[in-house]
Amino acid sequence: MTQLWKRPDRAIWTANLTLLASAVFLLSFGQGLLGGARTNFFIDTLGLTGEQVLWLEGIREIPGLALMFIAAAVMHLPLVWQTAAYILIMGVGYALYAPVDSYGTLVAVAIFASLGMHGWMPLNSALVMSLTTKEKSGQIMGVLSSVTALASIVGMGGIALADKVLPALTDVLKIAADNDLVVATGHFPYDPDHKTMLEEAKRVGVKRMEIIHPAHIHCKTSIAQMKEAASEGVKLMLSGLGTTTFPLHETGPVYAVKMIKEVGADNIVYGSDYGQIHNPPHVVGTRWLIKLLLSYGATNDEVRKVMQETPAEHLGLD
Repeated sequence: MTQLWKRPDRAIWTANLTLLASAVFLLSFGQGLLGGARTNFFIDTLGLTGEQVLWLEGIREIPGLALMFIAAAVMHLPLVWQTAAYILIMGVGYALYAPVDSYGTLVAVAIFASLGMHGWMPLNSALVMSLTTKEKSGQIMGVLSSVTALASIVGMGGIALADKVLPALTDVLKIAADNDLVVATGHFPYDPDHKTMLEEAKRVGVKRMEIIHPAHIHCKTSIAQMKEAASEGVKLMLSGLGTTTFPLHETGPVYAVKMIKEVGADNIVYGSDYGQIHNPPHVVGTRWLIKLLLSYGATNDEVRKVMQETPAEHLGLD
């Protein structure tokens, strides 16, 4: 039987190769951290639009397109010097993201950092070739590719674990707590976005919380996650429009009944989402939804709770 995986030969790992592997790990770890935070930084901190972010992604590839000419200009320098220079440029470029306060400055910094990154990438393999034999280079480059992937995952995972609610959102949640308002989530994944925000809301004293569109394609909260949220006192929206008109987004009436049965009608609140010019009026759409829920197995009592009793309790109505 063919052996699919072979344990790396430790004897081929010289001190220089081990140092190179460590450098590759740290660089990839840093890029993982950057990758996990950069889009939020661009949008939430700098206030960029989606169009500006897309332009930035294209503009920062300019050094990559010009790499052939840059490499030709510096090829007379020793390989180690080139590598050190590109890593220094990349590091300084990434560090300069911190004080950026305008789009123009961000573009300049991104191009500078991209120059270092694109210069370093091909030299990685060249360094391996210079530090070992031709026969062993393939195995070493394979291990370094694994190190790169692992470090990137660890970096992005670190960002997720360190993710915290922004102070401005905490201030809003405190206002909601002080005025006994309902805090509803947006169209984001349950973990970490909804879960993190709801934990913070509970910490500052919010009593009424709701996950909107939990079955929506963008949020896709599992039944187990819905039960977890419900155990913390969070209500979950059952969308009329999503269930009837966008079954691919909300998985249709069968899944809506599954939510009611498994999560409990005491934890589900109805939100119509109807009324737009291209969709049914609220009354027409709601009647349609009730017929579907009853047809697919929901009881009269369950429908009454979802449509009337649980929402009234949720809003503090007698």
